[in-house]
Amino acid sequence: MFLQWGVSPSLLNSPGMLWATLPLGNTNHPLHENTDGVGYNCPISESLLMPALFEITILAIGITGLWVGADSAVSGASALAKRAGVHPVVAGLTVIAIGTSLPELIVCLIAALKGSADIAAGNITGSNVANVCLILGLSAVVLPLRTPQGLRAEGAAAALFMAALIPLCADGNLSRTEGAAVTALLLPLIIALYLRQANKNGPITDGTVTDIPAVSGGIGIVLVSTLAGLAALALGSDLIVEGATGIARGAGVPELVIGASAVAVGTSLPELAASMAAVAKRENSIAIGNIAGSNLFNIVILGITATAAPLSVDADAPGFQMPFAAAMSLVALPFMKKGATIGRGAGAALLILYGLFLYRVFQW
Repeated sequence: MFLQWGVSPSLLNSPGMLWATLPLGNTNHPLHENTDGVGYNCPISESLLMPALFEITILAIGITGLWVGADSAVSGASALAKRAGVHPVVAGLTVIAIGTSLPELIVCLIAALKGSADIAAGNITGSNVANVCLILGLSAVVLPLRTPQGLRAEGAAAALFMAALIPLCADGNLSRTEGAAVTALLLPLIIALYLRQANKNGPITDGTVTDIPAVSGGIGIVLVSTLAGLAALALGSDLIVEGATGIARGAGVPELVIGASAVAVGTSLPELAASMAAVAKRENSIAIGNIAGSNLFNIVILGITATAAPLSVDADAPGFQMPFAAAMSLVALPFMKKGATIGRGAGAALLILYGLFLYRVFQW
C-alpha cells in the first residue's frame, strides 16, 4: 500500500498526530466511507495513523547518536592502530570498512534479538543499495571519480553472495545454519581479497589512514574515546530500532520498508561521511573502496545476525530487495575497473535508480 500523508480537519484536535490518506484508485476500500472533502480518514482500527512525534524524535536522536558514535569509535580505532604499528594497508582497510559497518551490525543484532527481523533484513539490503546508488551516485555528482585500482572482484563477490541469499530466504527464514554458512564462506573470502589488494598495491602512502581523523592524546584518552563511541553506537542503535518499530506499528508500515529506507539511510551515514570527506580530498580509492568493502561486510553482518537469532523475513526481501541489491552491485562493476571514470551523468543515473528503489519499496 502506498500512503499519501496529509492533515485531516477532523483530526486537528489530536495533538502530535497526522493521518494517512487512502491509496488512490481503490474505489472499494472501506476508508471511502470516511471522506471529509480533503481526503479519506483512516480509522484508528486500521492502524494507519502516523505515530506521535515522540517516536520520530527518538529515531532522529538514534541516528545522530549512531553517527557521532561511529565517528568517535573509528577515530579511536585509527589512533590505536597507529600506536600499535599496524601496517597502513591493514589498518586502513579494517578501520574504514569495518568501522563504517558497525552501525549496521549493532542495529541488526538489536533488531533481531528484539524480534524485528525485517528491520535487520531491510537494513542490509537497503544499505547495500544506498551505498551504490545514493553514496556512489552523490559522490560522482559532487566530483567525477576515477577508480585508481581494480575492485571488480569485491563487487562481484557482493553481487554473488547477495544473490545467494535469495534462495536461502525464499522460504521466509534465514536459519542459524544458513547464517553461519554465509559467514563462514564470505569472511575468509573478504580476508583473501584484502590481502590480494595489499600484495598487489604495496604499502599505501597517500594518506589513507591519516585521512581518518584520529583521537589525539594519551592512550587513556584514546581508549575512553573508542569505548564511548561504541557505547553511543549501541545506544543510538537501540533508539533507532525503538523509533523505527514504533513508526512501523503506528503507521501500519511494514518493518521491512522502514528498515530498507529510514534505518538503512541512517546506518549508511558513516559511509556517506567517509566518502564525502574522501571526495573532498580527491582520495577516490577511499570513496570507492569504502563502498565495495562495506557491501561485503554488510552481507557478513546479516549472516552473523542470523547465527545469533534466526530471522523470519518478509517475502519482499527475497522477492525484490535482495535481487535489486545484487543487480546494483553488478551495475557498479564497470566502475570498479582500474582506470574507470564515474561521471556526473552516471552519478545522476544512480541517484534516479535509488529514487525508483524507494518508490517500489513503499508500494507494499
